[in-house]
Amino acid sequence: MLHLLNDAFFANRKKVFLFLLIPAFFIYFKSINFGFSPLDEQWMIVKNTKYLEGSTGFKEAFTRPVAELYYRPLFMSVVAIDYKLGKISPVIYHFTNLVFHLICIFLVFRFLTVFKVKKQLAFIFTLLFSLHPVLLHAVTWVPGLNDLMLCCFTLLSLIWLRLYMESGKPKHLCLQVLFFLFALLTKESAVSLPVIYLMIYFLSENKKTKQLILFSCIWLGLTAGWLLLRDSIISYYPPFSQNFGTSLKNFLLSFFLTVGKTIAPVQQSVLPTLTNSSLIPGIITVIALVVLSWKLKFHDPKKAIVGLAIFFILLIIPAWASAAKTNGEFYEQRLYTSMAGLLLFFSQLKFNFNSRLVVNSFLILTSFYIIKTFVRMDIYKDELSFTDQGLKEAPENYLFHMRKAEHLKDQGNFAEAIKYYDQALKIRPDRNELYNNRGAAYFSAGMYAQAAADFTEAINRSKSGTEYYLLNRCECYNLLNEADKAMQDLVALKKIGVAIDPELENSVVQKSNAKQK
Repeated sequence: MLHLLNDAFFANRKKVFLFLLIPAFFIYFKSINFGFSPLDEQWMIVKNTKYLEGSTGFKEAFTRPVAELYYRPLFMSVVAIDYKLGKISPVIYHFTNLVFHLICIFLVFRFLTVFKVKKQLAFIFTLLFSLHPVLLHAVTWVPGLNDLMLCCFTLLSLIWLRLYMESGKPKHLCLQVLFFLFALLTKESAVSLPVIYLMIYFLSENKKTKQLILFSCIWLGLTAGWLLLRDSIISYYPPFSQNFGTSLKNFLLSFFLTVGKTIAPVQQSVLPTLTNSSLIPGIITVIALVVLSWKLKFHDPKKAIVGLAIFFILLIIPAWASAAKTNGEFYEQRLYTSMAGLLLFFSQLKFNFNSRLVVNSFLILTSFYIIKTFVRMDIYKDELSFTDQGLKEAPENYLFHMRKAEHLKDQGNFAEAIKYYDQALKIRPDRNELYNNRGAAYFSAGMYAQAAADFTEAINRSKSGTEYYLLNRCECYNLLNEADKAMQDLVALKKIGVAIDPELENSVVQKSNAKQK
């Protein structure tokens, strides 16, 4: 098989990259016309226009945390640029994701060749990367841009580090440091990159003590500066809901889940958790990797170690963050950057690509990836398709039941909407907005007593911001002719300065006066 990818083929760089990029472009092109999902795009873009307008978006990107939890200024800057170009039209955001995916494909090939992987092998493994179904969540889900950007800057930093170790040119080191900084300003996982850098240094043949001191000062200094900056921006750190023992168990199990999807993505999920995913593919994959490593041996064990280090180290922070939460999701887009490390590991196994078995296995795997990616992509085309898939793949998550209920409510199907709200409340009875939303469905269905009860529950469970709930309940009491209760809510609303519809106010006042007479 490798003889088809000869020196003449690789002599034409444009041809090489066209053959790598065109398959991914055609497969993912239809995603450009997809809509937003009901998840992060809503608060990040649709309901965040106040901060994305004008020059404010760029200022806010560097001075305001994302969802009060993350400091990702470069990511939010790109979102702000997309907003300038397309406002809240999903097209520009999906196009940006596709462009970054194509850039990452190019960089994966460059990364492998810089680490002295044969161009034929680098081409084959990069092609698998470009089509892999476990990575489509990063490409077709708009917030997946964060992982695409992280991959881009991480690979650039690794490429320039490798080039510096070979050449010793200061400009290569400057570029390496610059892209490390960009990675830090894109996503928190980049804080673990210095560990990978140091491992590459120690496994290099051209290491020098002075270089180690210089590298350590630069990388650790940048990391410390980033941590201080991040700490000055973020004031809220959510507590972990699991004890250490449970978190550690979930953390270790998550790696079986993760490794399995890199080879056999047979049980994917829009919100994968340990409860809705099987560990069996991961266990089988780990056993297969051990056997293959023992049977085939490695071209260069050091490079294989570096590949595994990249894969696992970049997953440690997000895996632990998910493992420490009660219903933590192990998002598939987090595998995007780590996958490059796993490909480096596989490239060092002594596969015989002139063997018919190996060639047929590769063709079958490639065909499976193409079909799976193309078919599964459609679940991201709009909010409803995403929600319906979420109900199938992650039924333990209240969010999908709530979104389905809201869709049915908008369609006027209040009876079915109430059923989905009931299910959402069984899962999360602590969510006051669910009581309010179900109350709105009851209200629209003319079931005012049930609506009033739900609005009361929402008020009782809320620590602040109950004005909207009070107004809804006041309307219910008025329609139920419970004049005293309606008047109490009206007085409370006027006391806190809420604007009230004159018709509602006059009706409540008239009914209250009539009752007093």
